[in-house]
Amino acid sequence: LLHSSIKDKFLAEAKKCIVDFYGKDPQKSKDYGRMVNSKRFNAVSALIGDGTVIYGGQTDAADKYIAPTLIEGADLDSPVMQEEIFGPVWPVHVWNERKDLLEITRRMRYPLACYVFTTDKATEKLVTEQVEFGGGCVNNALLHLANPDLPFGGVQESGSGNYHGWHSFAAFSHTKSILKSATWIDPRMKYPPFGKWKLGWLKRLMG
Repeated sequence: LLHSSIKDKFLAEAKKCIVDFYGKDPQKSKDYGRMVNSKRFNAVSALIGDGTVIYGGQTDAADKYIAPTLIEGADLDSPVMQEEIFGPVWPVHVWNERKDLLEITRRMRYPLACYVFTTDKATEKLVTEQVEFGGGCVNNALLHLANPDLPFGGVQESGSGNYHGWHSFAAFSHTKSILKSATWIDPRMKYPPFGKWKLGWLKRLMG
């Protein structure tokens, strides 16, 4: 999700970075990976058709190769915006007002992770406090997963529970709760018959 004021500059830099990382033909780069199998290749390459290609888009089924691809104009209800891509296809959407940002993210609610890149404190606060997600980063990506001191997990549709460090122990353990009472006293007010005075005392004790 790109603010309209930086879209053109961002896309120009993104294209430049792809060339810096992998050269003009990423298929020839020893640093550029492939899809793990044909099933995954077919699934990810099909997502390219959900938008207009603004960079890349080349595929080679025999090599399980999908070029670094930027697309725009994909419908928010299309598979590329609804599925976990796990591939080099990057859909781009533009927003103008902060309310647009919330409207878009809440149509695709409860992601596992969210990354916000901004120097604007109000935008950072909006995303981190009003967008529901499992975990995330500000001005970085993925590193929250690598930090053993941070719990990693989803929220609602993206999963439940957390793991990493102590959080893994808590996730796979059961906290057994036990209350032990003394035997020398057993308040009569716990038992029938119940009158107004018992109800009054119970309300006072529990209030």
